Amino acid sequence: MQTITNRPPEGPLLWEETIPAGGHWFGVMRRGTALRLTDIEGGANLCALAWNFEERLERQHA
Repeated sequence: MQTITNRPPEGPLLWEETIPAGGHWFGVMRRGTALRLTDIEGGANLCALAWNFEERLERQHA
């Protein structure tokens, strides 16, 4: 069973970007990399689509 915590990932911050309302972001992340999303103004919504870069039929939509 996996344990979920609210601690930020350890190690250096590799990338930081502020995305405006209605904006989008695309990037390639390696296995084991953590993604942290922070709503700095409140009231945000998120639609995320992730897929395996090497096997495009393997995907997750949340």
